[in-house]
This record gives sequence, C-alpha cells and structure tokens, in this order.
Amino acid sequence: MTVKELRRAIEEPARHGHWEFESGLIEFLLHDVGADVAGHSPEPGALPLLSHALLATWLRRRGRLLTLGGYTASGGVRGAIAETAEAVFHDQLEPEQRAIARQIFMRLAEIGDDATTADTRRRVSFDELVSKPEDNDMVHEVLMTLADARLITTDQNTAEVAHEALIREWPTLRGWLDENRDGLRLHRHLTDAAQEWETLNHDAGILYRGARLAQALEWSHSNADDLNQLERSFLDASQSLAEKETAERDPSSSSN
Repeated sequence: MTVKELRRAIEEPARHGHWEFESGLIEFLLHDVGADVAGHSPEPGALPLLSHALLATWLRRRGRLLTLGGYTASGGVRGAIAETAEAVFHDQLEPEQRAIARQIFMRLAEIGDDATTADTRRRVSFDELVSKPEDNDMVHEVLMTLADARLITTDQNTAEVAHEALIREWPTLRGWLDENRDGLRLHRHLTDAAQEWETLNHDAGILYRGARLAQALEWSHSNADDLNQLERSFLDASQSLAEKETAERDPSSSSN
C-alpha cells in the first residue's frame, strides 16, 4: 500500500465509527511503519502491524478520542503485536494447543547467524506443521486462531508470521528461539533435507550419513515431539541405510 492508501485505511474506518485521533497520532503511526509525509513507502506487512497498534490504542482511548498517550502505553506498533501474541497464547489457547502453537511459531522463524544476521520469518506448508497425524485438526484450529488474531497470515496451504516484528519483539518467542539455537539450526537443515528427499522420490543420495546422522539422531531423541512424519521417515531411512552399509562392509556385524 502507498502512504496515501495506508492513511486512508486508518482514517476511514474511524470516521465511519465516529472516532477521532489526537493531533499527530496518525503521523506517529505512519512513521513507525516506515512511512512518512515525505512519501517513503511503508515497510512490508505494515497493515497487520497497524491493526494491532490501532486496536491497542483504541482500548486505551479517552472517550471517543484515540490519543498519543494511549498509543505510547500500548507499546507502539511493535509492542502492540507482542502484547497481542501474549494475550492470545495464554487466554485463547488450552495447554495442549499452546504446545502446538509453540511448535508453529518455532517453525515459522528462520534462525539467523548470531553475529551478523537477524532471525527472520519463514513461510511453511501446513503439512510441515503437523507433527502427528492425529493432531491435524488441532493444528488447523490453532492456525485459524492465530490468523484471526492477525499474528500469522495464511495463503492456500502455507503460513508465515504476519510481520518479523513479532519475532523481534515478543519476549516469549525470543526465549524459545534463544533456548537452543544450534538445535534449531540442525532441525532446519533436517527439514530441508527431508523435503528434498521427498521431492527427489526418496533418492538415497540425500540421506544423512556419518557424523551428521549421529548428530541428528542424538537431537531427535531429546526432541521427538518436534519432528513431523516426513522428518521421522527421513531419519529412519537414513539409519536403515547406514546399518545396511555397515553390514555390507563387515558381514560379521549383521550376525552379532
């Protein structure tokens, strides 16, 4: 959206609802999503961020006036989305659903290099998000709850976080990502390898071997619930191939 279109998206619904903005508030909103009166284009995903910030500001309104003080108290554009995420996670999801939501958010983050590259959002297929077939319905329920809250966006059979500000600004998610960044990088590599293996009709050349297989198996033993069916199948096939190759090199090992 252009700056003009974004301004209209803020002003028109308020006008129809007979709400007013304190002088300067709209300019603050536009500036905080990278747009300003000089004509700079807003950053991608600005509308979901504005939606969160406007709702949080409206909840702190003074009469029919949305104020700068209310906007500041909400945490602004980026703080509002973190506040929404925390509220949805704890107030709208049951404990079992929270575990699934945690897995979803973890998979929707691309882990950056600690020194030079920030964590970013990652588009993921619905299939990748289902760890166990019996959880399929619940995964889709959680996805719809998160989408209704505008924390994620969905497109056909894929999902991604609505904006990278969620990854940067939500302390709960940051804590999850910081708990074991090396493990998450290993998981991302495993996911990519398993998907490539499936795309290439289970080409044995893609399977893990040696130290990489040993490392992945060790990680999977402690994180079994984080694997989906394709990733499990990939590791099983890798382990079976490794055992077969060992037996072929040393036939006596198969009889022990």
